Amino acid sequence: MAKLNLRSPVVVGGVCLLLICYAMSTRAITITRENLGNNEMVLDTESIKQIRAKLNDIANPPPPTKKVKNVKTSDTAKTVAFMKFLDAHPFTQVGQKEVELAKKAGWTGSTIESLRAFFNLSITLDLITQYGSIYEKLKETQSQEEFTEVMLPMIKENQMVNWMFYDSSSLKTYEPPRKWRRSGNSFSYDPDPNDRWYILNKSRMQASSNILAVGEIDPQNTGRDEVLTPANELIRFLLETTYEYYFPAGPLAVVGGGIGGIWTWIAGTFGVLGGLAIIALLVTKFVFKLW
Repeated sequence: MAKLNLRSPVVVGGVCLLLICYAMSTRAITITRENLGNNEMVLDTESIKQIRAKLNDIANPPPPTKKVKNVKTSDTAKTVAFMKFLDAHPFTQVGQKEVELAKKAGWTGSTIESLRAFFNLSITLDLITQYGSIYEKLKETQSQEEFTEVMLPMIKENQMVNWMFYDSSSLKTYEPPRKWRRSGNSFSYDPDPNDRWYILNKSRMQASSNILAVGEIDPQNTGRDEVLTPANELIRFLLETTYEYYFPAGPLAVVGGGIGGIWTWIAGTFGVLGGLAIIALLVTKFVFKLW
C-alpha cells in the first residue's frame, strides 16, 4: 500500500489550493450577506442629520461664553458607527501647517480636529451619502477600478473639491493690491503685501493647495481633469476611504470576513503569488510541521 508523502509539493500545493478556494467562496458569501442587497451601510435621513450636527459642532464650536441649549437625542447605531469610522480614517491632508494658514485666513479658532471635521462634513460625508443610492442597487461587490469609474465624477462635482482646485489654480497669479505711497514730494504706486484681504485670501489659497497637494498650478496649462485624478493624494484618500466604508478590506475585513477576509488581505498586500507562498509556509510549519 502506497504511503502518502506529506512533504510532497503536490500535497502542499493541493492543500493551499483548497484553502484559497474556501477563502474566496467564504469571502464572497460574507460580502453578499453583510453588505450587499440591504441598507446596513447606507445612512438614513436621521443618521445623516445627527452626523452633520456633530461634525458642525466640532468644526464650529460655539464661544465659551455662549450658552448652548442642550437637546437630548439618542444617536442611531449608524451615527455611532460612522463617527467611529471617521476617527479610524482621519482626514490626514490637514495638519498643523494647514491650521496655521486657516488662522491667517480668518478662521481664528482652527484646530486640527475642527478643520478635519469641516472637510469630513463638506466632502467625506457628502461622497459616502451620494454613493449610498448606487450601493443599494448592487448585486455583487465592485472592484476598485469599477468603483473609481463611478466615484471619480462625484468627487469632481463636489463643491469643496472644486473650490480647492480653483483656489490652487489662482495662487500662482494672485498678487497684492497696489497702493499709492508718498515719500517726501514723490508718489509711488507699489504692491502692498501687508494688505489684510490679500493675506486672508493668499493664506486660504495656500491651505487649499496644501490639502490638494498640487503646489502652484499653472492655470494656462493645467485643467481640472489633469489635477483631480486617482494619482492625486487627496483624491486617492477620498476614493480609498469611501471604498473602505462600503467594501471593508484589509484588517477590517478579517473581523467580518473570516478566512475569506484574511486571504483578501494577504493577496491584496503581497499579491497572489506572495499569498500562495505565505500560505504554503504556514501549512508546512503549523499543519505538517515539516520545519
